[in-house]
Amino acid sequence: MVSTSAGQGGWIDPASAKVTHGNTAQFTITPETGYHILSVSGCGGTLSESPVTVKAKKKKKKVAQAMSGFAYTTGPVTESCTVAATFEIDTYIVTAEAGTGGSISPSSAVVNYGGNAEFTVTPDDRYHILSVSGCGGTLEGDRYTTDIIRGDCNVTAIFAADTYSLTILKSGTGNGTISAPGLTCEADTCSGEYLYGTKIVFRIQVDAGSRIADIKIDGISIGAVNTITFKQLTSGHSIEVIFAPL
Repeated sequence: MVSTSAGQGGWIDPASAKVTHGNTAQFTITPETGYHILSVSGCGGTLSESPVTVKAKKKKKKVAQAMSGFAYTTGPVTESCTVAATFEIDTYIVTAEAGTGGSISPSSAVVNYGGNAEFTVTPDDRYHILSVSGCGGTLEGDRYTTDIIRGDCNVTAIFAADTYSLTILKSGTGNGTISAPGLTCEADTCSGEYLYGTKIVFRIQVDAGSRIADIKIDGISIGAVNTITFKQLTSGHSIEVIFAPL
């Protein structure tokens, strides 16, 4: 009699076999999905290198699917013996990479089949997270958690530099124009988005019959000047340009 013993993660078919003295017996060793054969021993046998197609065992009334098993052939059987198989869960590598402006940690993770991996995404100072993608994951705050892992995959984090808004409101009874790179004006309101550290100069041109009465930045008067200069933009601002007739 040749009996069998299968560890977690697979099975041996048949479970046992009666063998005439001096003959051999053949068994199919089949790992479950997400597992592989770690070792097979007993009865002086050998494991084939080429897989064979077998039907998976039905579980919870699900239809059995075709799977790959491996034939194990014993040596000549002269006494009762046992064929023993052990299995090991598959592992996969999740690799993480970050673009300019931040980092992602860890740089890689080894994950068991059916598990997931978690990464910390950290933008540099004056940057923010633009997107994180890969491995079907989701981002919550600075934590990116992959979906269930069934193969090697990559996670990519992309960052963008912080920008600040400048809004300029024209008021008063006079009129004029305001210009600067990246500035868009509609009616009496102008606005623009600028990167942290940008140097920008706003130029004010008054119409005929008008003058600049005052300019206020965040509600604070800087006087009647015709240029506004930010040597290094570090925050957003609201600017009011007050025109008056001559």
